[in-house]
Amino acid sequence: MSPTLIEPSCSQATDAAQLKADLISRGVRYALASFVDLHGVCKAKAVPIDHLESMARGSELFTGAAFAADPLSRQVFGDAMTDAYVAFKRDEWSSYHGAVSAWETQRYLELF
Repeated sequence: MSPTLIEPSCSQATDAAQLKADLISRGVRYALASFVDLHGVCKAKAVPIDHLESMARGSELFTGAAFAADPLSRQVFGDAMTDAYVAFKRDEWSSYHGAVSAWETQRYLELF
């Protein structure tokens, strides 16, 4: 089966929940989220359609949710490893946002 691009019109879906329902009714199982990483490189992730609202909100956790929800992840790594990995990545993301980089220190301390 080859991928098919499905673009619902604005009249069909005005918010993420409606969009999700529309796509599910059309047999869509994954949405493709594209983003630019910290190095300026364009990337994309296939996200299970069940996590569309999280993805649409811009949640940084949707990739972990996609990994956790993927049956293949659980089949290959098992529930315990999958859950531990997702918990580790969530903690890592929280730690990252709690850290002050040298660039931030230099940039913002000179303002005072």
